[in-house]
Amino acid sequence: MHLNSTRILKENLESLYKENLLCDTNLKTKTGSFPAHKSIHSARSTVFKEMFTHNMKEKNSEYVYMEDLNDDTVQRLLQYIYTATLLDLQWDSACNLYAAADKYEIPSLKSECSSFFKDCLSHYKSL
Repeated sequence: MHLNSTRILKENLESLYKENLLCDTNLKTKTGSFPAHKSIHSARSTVFKEMFTHNMKEKNSEYVYMEDLNDDTVQRLLQYIYTATLLDLQWDSACNLYAAADKYEIPSLKSECSSFFKDCLSHYKSL
């Protein structure tokens, strides 16, 4: 029963993300804007939680400016925040995600990226 409930929760969160339902903020890069949910981001990141619950400009703003991240990294970050999955990860995207996970204090994403790096290096060493 627990696995089914976890799967359903994951699907429900993914549907909020994909359908942009009830979004209350936008993650803004230099070239794109990505709708998001403050509550979900706050649950996954202590930095987002601080932004949205303390006297920081993001608390009352429509946007969180992430101009140091590219669109691909933000999309992957969002996918992970909502679903805890990483799709088609490559070395460069993992490096960018690791940096974002460090900046926004998402330890589970840092751990996933670290595992990816270890797997890649193990494979490389075996060649």
